[in-house]
Amino acid sequence: MTRNVYLAQVNNMFGENKAFLPYSVGILQAYAKNQPDLKKAYRFAQPFFLRDPDLNKVAKSLDSPDVLGISAYTWNWEWSKALARAVRKQHPNSLIVMGGPQVPDRSKGFSREHPYVDLLVHGEGEIAFSDVLRERLKETPNYSNIKGLTVLNQQGPKSNYSFSFSRATLPRPRQTQEEVNGLPSPYLEGVFDTLLKERPDLEFHVTSETHRGCPYSCEFCVWGSNLLAKIKRFPEWRIRAEYDWAARKGIPMIYNADANFGIFPADEETTDYLIDLKSRTGFPQQIRANWAKNSHDRMYNMAKKLTDAGMGIGVTLSLQSLDSQVLKNIKRHNIKFDNFTSLAKKYKEAGIPTYTELILALPGETYETFAQGLETLFTGGQHNGINIYLCTLLENAGMNNPEYIKNFGLKSIRSPILQNHATPGEDPITEYSDTVIATNSMPPEDFRRTFLFSWAAQALHTLGPTQDISIYLKGEGVPYQSFYEQMLLLKPDTIFGQQIARTGKSLDRALSGGDWGEVDSKRYGNIIWPLEEKSFLDIATGDLNLFYAQVEEMINRRLISIPHEVIQDQMQRLKSPEDFGGDIKEYAKKVAWFGRKFGSLKNLEERFYAVAG
Repeated sequence: MTRNVYLAQVNNMFGENKAFLPYSVGILQAYAKNQPDLKKAYRFAQPFFLRDPDLNKVAKSLDSPDVLGISAYTWNWEWSKALARAVRKQHPNSLIVMGGPQVPDRSKGFSREHPYVDLLVHGEGEIAFSDVLRERLKETPNYSNIKGLTVLNQQGPKSNYSFSFSRATLPRPRQTQEEVNGLPSPYLEGVFDTLLKERPDLEFHVTSETHRGCPYSCEFCVWGSNLLAKIKRFPEWRIRAEYDWAARKGIPMIYNADANFGIFPADEETTDYLIDLKSRTGFPQQIRANWAKNSHDRMYNMAKKLTDAGMGIGVTLSLQSLDSQVLKNIKRHNIKFDNFTSLAKKYKEAGIPTYTELILALPGETYETFAQGLETLFTGGQHNGINIYLCTLLENAGMNNPEYIKNFGLKSIRSPILQNHATPGEDPITEYSDTVIATNSMPPEDFRRTFLFSWAAQALHTLGPTQDISIYLKGEGVPYQSFYEQMLLLKPDTIFGQQIARTGKSLDRALSGGDWGEVDSKRYGNIIWPLEEKSFLDIATGDLNLFYAQVEEMINRRLISIPHEVIQDQMQRLKSPEDFGGDIKEYAKKVAWFGRKFGSLKNLEERFYAVAG
């Protein structure tokens, strides 16, 4: 009798009709079906990939599920657990297996909180999951001999949930290069063919791996754990065959999921193949990637080629912090960016957008080191492409270790995960992350100050309203930090003072367990906006004459005498809704959302760049 296997990797929709194919469970299915005994014994249903709020309905729709496998990460963790609960209630004899980055390595007590889960798979799951399926076929399964598992219910579901609480088995396996070479592609094996036919209404994007692993061990990340410290590259024929498949299917965007795309010399050849493929077929239209942490000539060449072909959306020059002690604290001191300014200039002159990522409230960071970090970036010419993220404690990351938390005094709150630019839904299941709101070096009052400085620098500088003004002031000896600190002292009856008050209330809400975004459906559409983008939109669509008059008055009174034409030029060069036919919602999307994404908020050739840089 053939047994039924169901797999779930649920992601959020993005845009109105875009979704990723569920690659993680797809490759589990492809690997299992390539083994004759498992292919004969099991029938694999089409993987789940979209959230459905009615989980009881989902559970009832399953046809005698013998095994349910779930891939979980932060954005689907609560939904995944709820699915497991619903399936256990509806199908008590099913074997429920959970894997993915969110599955805790420190799993003690997990079964007490989640008695509906039987097995946890840690790390790479292809071989381990197939071993579970094979063991399941035995009259008396014994999962404890399978490497990489935490066995929560050794006797199986039929034993009326006689759990052996979190007894881990043998150490997690690290799949060898030979084993990785043997992993079949879910795309080439036809795992998603039926799904593509059944959902022509959706624009599917694909996830691609050229390699696995990361040589770094950053404490805030789970990529460079001991499990995946050694990088293993997939065979070139497999990589190219997947791209060919995507082109035949008309897939517009490929997301390269490597931790360090560009780290191998072969990555440039892969890039050349993609560009040639687009020239022949029209697809893919766009490539998104996590670029190698240390920039080099090969990475520049790849980015230049993709940009010239209209396929690239920029390069990330990741820093996270510009303080040397902070970088040591997070084990990122081996990534060198001494030549950051020259790199940024090189990419800029080639017309390649660059993005620099900072993380707020890292261990050892202070208000002053963070503000000085932004000062350094602005002075180096990185004006538009700065993304500042809150620090979150990811499951299995070094930073989430209790000893690490104690040593650096990390204080966190459970915050709803914000899907920036998504449409607020009616999903009753909220996903959460643990957001750091204080450390030994950044007490709560300093966190608040740092957050507001970060918000102001993004709303006014990175997004454009005072960028040219501050560049001029820098040339006259006024630091960027001083200007934005003075902006934060504007009175509540000024336009920006009103934004300070509104953002302060939003911050209070977030620090009390609320989300970190804003929705203004009447003006900008039913879209979740980051706080800085919402403030930018309020300023840019409001009374600009009054706003710039108040800015000019503050500068003249508190800093230096500034020529009026500098203020006027800034106001005139800022894009306005009139540039989009007066459609404020279209303006919001194209300028604050897409403009930021593509580095095209305004004319990037700043008039005062030579003075500041």
